[in-house]
Amino acid sequence: MNHTRLIPVVAILIAARAQLPAQTSSLIIDAGVSHTLPPGEALIDESSSYALLGTRFDLPLSRAALFFGSGYVGLTPDTDVGNWASGNLGTVLVVPLGTHVDVGATLWGGAFTVGGRVPYNGLTARVSPELRLYTGGWTFALRGAAGLGRTSTTFRRDLRSLTVTDNLWSYGGGAEIGRIAGRASAFLGADVYDSSRGSYLSGYARAALLTGSVSTRLQLGLWDTPSGFEPTGLVAVSVPFGHGVSAELSGGRSAPDPLLATPSSANFGAILSWQAIGARHTGDEIVRLRGGRAIITLSVPAAEKVFVVGDFTLWIPVPMESGENGVWTVELGVEPGRYEFGFLVDGEWFVPPGAEGIIIDEWGQPNATLVVP
Repeated sequence: MNHTRLIPVVAILIAARAQLPAQTSSLIIDAGVSHTLPPGEALIDESSSYALLGTRFDLPLSRAALFFGSGYVGLTPDTDVGNWASGNLGTVLVVPLGTHVDVGATLWGGAFTVGGRVPYNGLTARVSPELRLYTGGWTFALRGAAGLGRTSTTFRRDLRSLTVTDNLWSYGGGAEIGRIAGRASAFLGADVYDSSRGSYLSGYARAALLTGSVSTRLQLGLWDTPSGFEPTGLVAVSVPFGHGVSAELSGGRSAPDPLLATPSSANFGAILSWQAIGARHTGDEIVRLRGGRAIITLSVPAAEKVFVVGDFTLWIPVPMESGENGVWTVELGVEPGRYEFGFLVDGEWFVPPGAEGIIIDEWGQPNATLVVP
C-alpha cells in the first residue's frame, strides 16, 4: 500500500533500491500524529487526524538479500472514518554485475483494514525489478512494477449489509537519472502504468540534503490519472537526537497508487522514532582517537582494495593500507564533531556489525557514526 500517504512522516522505502539497505539487523519503533486520508480508495473523501504507532525492521539474509517489514495502526476519534491497521513484508535482492552496475528486485506483500461507517479491507502483492548504473557520481535506473490486489468493502444500511469484492491489477515501469555529490543528491524520473482502473503517467523531481546531522528531503511531481491531473509534493525534515532517537516533520500532497486507485491527498505529520536494534552497537573498536588524529582499522582478510569514506573525507574514498592478518589501516586528521562514515571493500559498501552508532541514511544506506569530542 502507499506508505507515503498512510504515514507521510515515516520514510519506509519499499520500492526497488539501488543498494542493499543494511548489513546489520535494525528495529525501529515509531509514534506520532498525522492528518491524512485512510488507506485504500476514495471511500472517505475528507482527511482526518490520526495518532500513529508502529514498527519497521530490516533483517539481512546475506550480502545480496534483505528481509523487511512494517506494521502500523492509525487511531482517530472520527467514527465515520474509523481506525486503520496496515502491514507489509518483503525482500530486496541486489546482485552486482560489475563495479558500476547492479540488478535487483523488490518483492513485497501488504494488508490493511479500515473501520468506520464503510469498512474496507485489502491485500496486495507487488514486484519491482531494477537495473541501475553508476558512473562518475551519476546514477541511471530502469525499473518495472507489477501488482495484484483484492479488496472488500462493506456497505451497511439499517440492519442490512452488502460486501463488494474487487480484484485489482497494475503494471508499468519507469526511468530515473540522478546525481549524488557529497551529502546532496538530486533525481529526475518518469513512470507509466496501466491498471484495472485506467492508465497513469507521472514525472517527478526529488532531492535530499544532509546539513550537519539534519536531513531534508524534497519531492515534486505531476500525475496524469483517470481522474485528471494531480500535482504532488513532499517536504520532510529529520533531526537525530542521539541514542537512536530521531524526529521527522513532513507535509505535502501524496502520490496516487495505480494498483489501489488511491487518489492524491494532502497530508501533514510528525513522528518520533527510536532505533531499538542497530542504533547502538558496541563491538569491535574500529576508530581510535589520538590527539587530533583518528586511527581507523578494519579486518577484511580476503579484500584486495579497501577505502574509508565519510564526512571527514568529504565523501571522497581514501585508500587504506593492508597489514598483517588482513587488517587495513589509515590515519586521518579530524576536527571535533559528529561524522558518518563507512567503507568500500572491493567496490562494495560495507559497515561492520560492530561499528558504533549504525544508522540508515536518507538513501537507505547504513553508516557508522564517529563523535570526536
